[in-house]
Amino acid sequence: MHTSKGNLRLFSQWALLECDDNIGRMYRSLYGLEYFYKPKIQKPLWGSHISIIRGERWLVERIKRQFDGMNIEFYYIPEMQTNGAHFYLPVICPILDDIRIEFGLGKSKVNYHLSIG
Repeated sequence: MHTSKGNLRLFSQWALLECDDNIGRMYRSLYGLEYFYKPKIQKPLWGSHISIIRGERWLVERIKRQFDGMNIEFYYIPEMQTNGAHFYLPVICPILDDIRIEFGLGKSKVNYHLSIG
């Protein structure tokens, strides 16, 4: 397990943790070396990130005042996974659930993951 940090960023209906793009760059590069015969993995539109809240406009506005820009530490497991369309690394970060719980969303129903492609 590896440790990294990200900055909490809030957009109109999304909350995500912006992460070090070098992590994604490294895993996309390693994938390209091993699977040179497959298409390259494209960088995510938002860069390497962990999604926390999706589509909850009212909630994002409340969180913005309290948490926007907060630096949060997380752990990631260095085993790239895919659902066939996206590539990611599993993440452990209890504070993300704490933020969701504080604003009435409860724990995430989806395991957190660092999107890299």
